Amino acid sequence: MTHFIFDADDVLLNWQSAFALYLGNRGINLCIDGPADWCLSNWIGCTPVAAKSWVTRFNASPAFGHMALMPEAYETLWALHDAGHTIEILTACGDACATRQARQANLDRVFQRDGALPYSRVTCLPLGESKFNALMPHAMGPQRGSLVFVEDNFSHAKTGSVLGIESYCLRRSHNRAEEAADGGSGVIWIDDIGEVATRHVMRGVAE
Repeated sequence: MTHFIFDADDVLLNWQSAFALYLGNRGINLCIDGPADWCLSNWIGCTPVAAKSWVTRFNASPAFGHMALMPEAYETLWALHDAGHTIEILTACGDACATRQARQANLDRVFQRDGALPYSRVTCLPLGESKFNALMPHAMGPQRGSLVFVEDNFSHAKTGSVLGIESYCLRRSHNRAEEAADGGSGVIWIDDIGEVATRHVMRGVAE
């Protein structure tokens, strides 16, 4: 069986829509097409420093704990779980106590099925931190040949690939330029999260 490591924001939970609503309630209306790159300053219409401040404030707000699921996220995690795979969530959303509690409660609420959850652990790293140190023990551990990492941040996905982890990157507005410039990172680009379950559940059946 395979151990899956999923990012949360804009992979499992719709961070972008929740953030846009948060700013809209404060008089800042964002383009519905989403940001064109990882620096949100152009999308918001402010300086990079102010953009980071907005993200930090949102991730510390009550709204952060009430995000909706991304399409196919619920079905994907439960399909993998029911096929016998194991799952954890690794997110660099911030590690303050309130942020961690809100993230855990949000995930548990939207993924619960009959009192059970499809994942075993949720790890919250400081906002924007590299995931190298968190992924390294997996890459060096006994499951190193049976690991899958799912991201929308190409930098993180590339880190997983460098460590020998089968890494997927979901196509989002903010990473279009990165895919175009990807010259052989080994990262697998996909359109939707359901492709992960399709590939690995069917792979398990075939085996």
